Amino acid sequence: MTMPRRRYSEMTAGEFLPARENGWIAVLPLGATEQHGPHLPFETDTLIAEGVAARVIAKAPATLPFTVLPAEPVGYSVEHMDVTGTKTLTFDEAANRWTGIGERLHAQGFRKMVMLNAHGGNAPLMTIVATELRVRFNMLAVATSWTRFIPPGMV
Repeated sequence: MTMPRRRYSEMTAGEFLPARENGWIAVLPLGATEQHGPHLPFETDTLIAEGVAARVIAKAPATLPFTVLPAEPVGYSVEHMDVTGTKTLTFDEAANRWTGIGERLHAQGFRKMVMLNAHGGNAPLMTIVATELRVRFNMLAVATSWTRFIPPGMV
């Protein structure tokens, strides 16, 4: 089986050809640009998404055919719009953007997609996007958040 590079951004055009035949999985990290109090940077959620994705790359079996896309740094953060510096997509912008990414992946041969979330505001939208991708493109699309991977008792 032909395996993808672990980081999507490192792949070349010719390397996408085996995606359909080999059941490749695309992982889309979802972050946000918003406040986390006076002590943390606005990119905290994106850093978490990228960090969890890096751990997935490091820990996953070599035989698992997946690639991690660049993290989406702007999410659905309307609850923080009163804080200067917050960046947000509207509901429609976020849903259309992530559905569009899934649609392009499908066109490239991907039939499986995991949205890996690190921002609470994104959660309801990514569930809707996963449903849209399943219905419109017959993709196995799932949504999960980094907090599902925390060992019991850690939080």
